Amino acid sequence: ASARRSLGAELERDRQPKRRDGELDRWWLEQRSARVIVVANRLPLQIKRNASVAGGWEYSVSSGGMVSALLGVRGVRMVWVGWCAVDDATPAEQARLRRTLWKTQGILPIFVDKRTAELHYNGFCNDVLWPNFHYVVARTPGEETAAGATEQEAWAAYRAVNEQFAEAVRSILRPGDTVWVHDYHLMLLPSLLRKPGYDAPARLKVGWFLHTPWPSPEVFRTLPMRRQLLEGLLGADVLGFHVYDYARYFLQACTQLLGDEVALSARKLTWTPAAAANADAEHADAAAAAPSHSLVVDAYPIGIDPPKFERALASAAVRGRVAQLRSQFAGQRVLLGIDRVDYI
Repeated sequence: ASARRSLGAELERDRQPKRRDGELDRWWLEQRSARVIVVANRLPLQIKRNASVAGGWEYSVSSGGMVSALLGVRGVRMVWVGWCAVDDATPAEQARLRRTLWKTQGILPIFVDKRTAELHYNGFCNDVLWPNFHYVVARTPGEETAAGATEQEAWAAYRAVNEQFAEAVRSILRPGDTVWVHDYHLMLLPSLLRKPGYDAPARLKVGWFLHTPWPSPEVFRTLPMRRQLLEGLLGADVLGFHVYDYARYFLQACTQLLGDEVALSARKLTWTPAAAANADAEHADAAAAAPSHSLVVDAYPIGIDPPKFERALASAAVRGRVAQLRSQFAGQRVLLGIDRVDYI
């Protein structure tokens, strides 16, 4: 805990800008404003080693729908925590990258050893959760994952990476922060942030959003670790899904798999962990460590930033390209498809 507080203080000092006297009031207001800590497996930047550029590292904006969507969020002070997929950086290079990204971009990168990262990302997320969430349940227990390990080995790596993310987020948490967790890579994180024994800031708010479908309860229950995944998510204050069907499937999974530990009223869920629900006078400490928790489960369709597209359409470069295409394909019917061939 002491090391965690020390890291958080060091990062915060690094991020504080050099200030002239006239800027002191504005800087102080910014420091006191509420922050949204975005936590995702993917960083908003791709980082590659390049000896020909200053500092030895090349940065570019990450592709993908989640990053594109969040870049359109306005009016909040946002910092980002995510996995840095640079597996050959020395400890000294990791420390420099961490300081640079935090100070200049408000990004806290997490470095995971190569084998654990492979087991977490390809072994469990992509070869267990992704197929299940897309209704592919052909795998059998004990079968090797894409990372060359069994499902249980991949599950152990998944838990370890979620713990590492929790430790990183705790290192920078302060009162008033909202933590916004994203996607199936970090389903244990909401409850880990409320784990007994850690000094979480008062009134900590945690949200989680899923960028894929959530399957029907009959499919989800084929996962051996189904209960642990649900309990991990139930530590959040708000759980968001693309459409109401996904939210409904999640609620059904909770009521079917957790039984009388959950109470449902409309789209509000109250979870009383077994340790609290079954506690008597002899087990009062267990009850105190696992109190009831209420959360909202709902659909929040993801979108785009329309003004950004309108500005692009109005630009001379785009207007010129449109005219060129109209001339090139005059009199022809043009079909455009944008999709990917998914490996499942």
